[in-house]
Amino acid sequence: MQNPADFDLYSYRYRIFQPEYPTRHSRSEKTFDETRRAFKAWLDNTVQRYLTEKQTPDLWLQIKTYKSFDGETPGGARDTSNFTEEEKEVVRRSVNNFKQLIAKNFEPTQEQAEFIDDRLDYLCQAVDRLNRYDWRAVAVSTVIGIFINLSVDTGGGRLLFSLFEQAFQSTFKLLR
Repeated sequence: MQNPADFDLYSYRYRIFQPEYPTRHSRSEKTFDETRRAFKAWLDNTVQRYLTEKQTPDLWLQIKTYKSFDGETPGGARDTSNFTEEEKEVVRRSVNNFKQLIAKNFEPTQEQAEFIDDRLDYLCQAVDRLNRYDWRAVAVSTVIGIFINLSVDTGGGRLLFSLFEQAFQSTFKLLR
């Protein structure tokens, strides 16, 4: 806001990135150059942090969206039985199908592909030593790790979880 008595002095107000976005005011009147520098600093700091926060996917919300896999009700019975040999093969096929879907849809770099292969190979091996409940927790953790490794945005995260559901569609009933 320009000072009506002095064309070269300005005061300003701005919002800060905190809950309820409180307003702050300049403590004294500033020259145009000082006001411009304050505005640039506000854009570089406050606005940039806000935009980064808005663009960061909420992984917990994404997991809640896909309750078909993580669909345990609070206080519900946990199936801690082990997989049968036939079920282990179904799970392994689903993991390999998921790996192929990721490669096809995300075209990961060599380093990302090695990470994904390592995590999904671990998931395949875990089916031999973990019960259904524990394996499911490792599977969710693995998908989140892949999500982070691929550095995907919210849309990419939805696609990744959709591919996971697609690959494990026949396996879901084994994990209940």
